[in-house]
Amino acid sequence: QVGGDVLCDPAGIERLHHGGRGPLVGRPSTHCWTSCGLPGGRRAPPDRRRGQRAPGRDDRYHAAGLMRALVLMLSLGIVAPPAPERELTEGVEWELQLEATDPRLEDHGPARTVVHNVTATAGVGLYVHAMADGFEPVLRLATGAGVELARSEADNTRGFASLRARTSGPERISITVAGDEPEANGRVVVRLTEVPRLEPPWQDVYIEIREALEEAEVARSSGAAAQARAHVGRARELLGMIPPPRASEAGPTEFEESAVVLNAIASFGNLLQDPATRLFAWERLVAFRSRTMHELDPSRQEADTNLAITLKLAGDFQRAASLERNLLELRERHLEAGDANIDALRTNLGATLIRLGKLDEAQVLLEKAISGFEVSLGRDHEFMQNALAALAVVMKNKGELQAARDLEARVLEARLRTFPDDHQAVTFARENLANTMARLGDIPGSRELREKVLAVRASTLAENHPQLLQARGNLGATLFLEHRCAEGSELLEEASE
Repeated sequence: QVGGDVLCDPAGIERLHHGGRGPLVGRPSTHCWTSCGLPGGRRAPPDRRRGQRAPGRDDRYHAAGLMRALVLMLSLGIVAPPAPERELTEGVEWELQLEATDPRLEDHGPARTVVHNVTATAGVGLYVHAMADGFEPVLRLATGAGVELARSEADNTRGFASLRARTSGPERISITVAGDEPEANGRVVVRLTEVPRLEPPWQDVYIEIREALEEAEVARSSGAAAQARAHVGRARELLGMIPPPRASEAGPTEFEESAVVLNAIASFGNLLQDPATRLFAWERLVAFRSRTMHELDPSRQEADTNLAITLKLAGDFQRAASLERNLLELRERHLEAGDANIDALRTNLGATLIRLGKLDEAQVLLEKAISGFEVSLGRDHEFMQNALAALAVVMKNKGELQAARDLEARVLEARLRTFPDDHQAVTFARENLANTMARLGDIPGSRELREKVLAVRASTLAENHPQLLQARGNLGATLFLEHRCAEGSELLEEASE
């Protein structure tokens, strides 16, 4: 909400543009490979082994499969002895030149493989990313026995791929990077980060945390929000007992299990509208992901976006704007021109700049976003309506009330086309337009909209709900302007009770 004007409905605030992948509320990143079975998460099924074969026949990079690679090379007119295995050191970048004549990864282009030895008794979380010049990289992790642990999914970030996996003990891991096309050719840099896993006795504490969060989900699902918050608070207390990993200054700030729990706590903070919990979890997740993930990793950008939203709700617009500027710069550099994710972030930053009083800069960003959404998403998309509503606020703050009215009328028309008449998005659009019409002197038009707002809120909200009381007060003030003082006084008294 900006100066009494609603940029989007509260249920949609987490959707105020985070890459167009659906609401962030209660949902870890689509790239999250596990969530300990907590709200909104998902666990990769154990049989997610695309292309897996029996042990000993895993792929052409292991000894039993070298013959097929040799056949491929012969078919290309090239005969070369297999290269010795190269070991990838944790935290160190591995650079190579991928050639079209290299052996291919199944279903993809030329590939190279390195190995990495996990020595930790409890195992580790493995965070791997690849940056490539001239082609789209694909990553694959497998055990020494040939079992695929993870394969990167297609992403719209140019020249970047990432994945995560977990080992339960010491393990020899093969990391394969490939081009997405048969003729891929160019430089690629691969980096692997290990995140330690908990050892006794902290594993028992982790189990208690999971149990507390599972109880919180049961309470939340049954409508017992206060009880759910208490269980989440207990989980936070238990998490505070776990010391940080012993690592270098650049090392991970959390254990693998702690990061999973923080993601669940952040989801609860969103779902339960608990500002303190949200800020606690997103701050720690941003610190963790900034040390373990590349800045282009979608999960890292998701954490930055959620922290920016949380900071705005806490009133820290300067810090939120800094985060959003960095994200916008990244997306403009690495996404295709016209990608809706860029315009989504322009809308986010524009709304933040309004609160900082930087109206001219906000207007430029929002107008760009609207032009982009017109092409990429269409005039009725929710992101388009949020951008139009934000631009209307800019116009009102600049004193251009007629321009603001036209924008808000456009938003209301779109909302009525896409939502039921009593939907809160429609109600907020009516309320915004009514405010502007009143300032323009169109009192009858403003009253008509405010009567509809009050009717909807009276039928959908509790008697003492702040939005219902506000609707009564707004209509009461409008009736006074029409010299209907008795009716206006009655509504204002009800609003003040």
